[in-house]
Amino acid sequence: MDKSDVQNLITPFLNSIDTNTIDAAEMFAFKSKNISDSSNQYLNLDYEFYNTNMSKDKVANTLKAIFNIFIKNYINNESKVFQPYDIHNPKHIIDYINLTSLDFTNSTIMSGNSPNLESNNYKVQYLLHKLDNNQKSVQSKNDYKNFKHSLLKLTCNNKSIIVINKVTPIYKPKGLMFLIDGEISTGQVDYTLIEKNIFKLPLFPHILIVEDKCFLIQPDVESIFGFEKYNKKIRDNTLNKLKQELTLTDTDYKLISEFSLKGRNYDKFSTFNENRYNKIKNKDTSTMTLLKEKLRIPVDDSNNVNISNAEEAEKFVLFLCNCILRDIEDEDILYMSEKSKPL
Repeated sequence: MDKSDVQNLITPFLNSIDTNTIDAAEMFAFKSKNISDSSNQYLNLDYEFYNTNMSKDKVANTLKAIFNIFIKNYINNESKVFQPYDIHNPKHIIDYINLTSLDFTNSTIMSGNSPNLESNNYKVQYLLHKLDNNQKSVQSKNDYKNFKHSLLKLTCNNKSIIVINKVTPIYKPKGLMFLIDGEISTGQVDYTLIEKNIFKLPLFPHILIVEDKCFLIQPDVESIFGFEKYNKKIRDNTLNKLKQELTLTDTDYKLISEFSLKGRNYDKFSTFNENRYNKIKNKDTSTMTLLKEKLRIPVDDSNNVNISNAEEAEKFVLFLCNCILRDIEDEDILYMSEKSKPL
């Protein structure tokens, strides 16, 4: 795809911001949830969106900064190339997907039974459908709990452009941080301790959706949509890491592998939690205790898991893939997402 064509998709929105002719500008925090029991072959993720109630002008000016940095660092960067999406494309290539609009009020489309549906397009369009139909307004900072991504949407002349960032929007300062107000060199300076959480955004888009194009700008952002080939890649990489980095017996690995390779269980890896895996790899005491006492997965005296049956293997994979739900540090009850009842 020619870079000038990409620029031409963005320029009308920049002009609309500059001339103050935008119709709407909104920012959302959102999260995905694995729906592995779906009968729809194209769906493995559902979404929940919260409107942050940020002012239209602030969202528009934020998007203007993001667009300008994207133009400078990607469109005007000779090393960057725009090509159709392929999971094997090297990192310097900006992938894009050609989108075709879908009407989810049509029951055959909503169920995934309509002929000639394309999987990746369906998943992107479903997220956009949920954005339009599953919004809530933030009432308190607790509404942001466990939200993993942010989305900014600008509309003008009945057209929209969307920026998605794969980053936890709420940042809680780790340690003492201060706002510096005044001029340091003159000694007229004031330091104000930051005691509240911070809403953060990258200064470039991870995903850009405009007209009939979805640009996948940063690596591994396919996980937001749950693309099938990407999920299988994550599954295979995870199984390799488990074999290479954890102390597992042949039986442990065989049981974990059998569950992971069964049917559409690769879709569970769309929500693979690297932090949980690292805690297990590093034998974090609280995590290993949780596995043993809450999930009833055997753990030996050296803090290695001992998988002895298929049920334990399933719970282990579900834990790694965020399919066992709760705020692990705060709650006492664990829920398996597809069963929605206490373990």
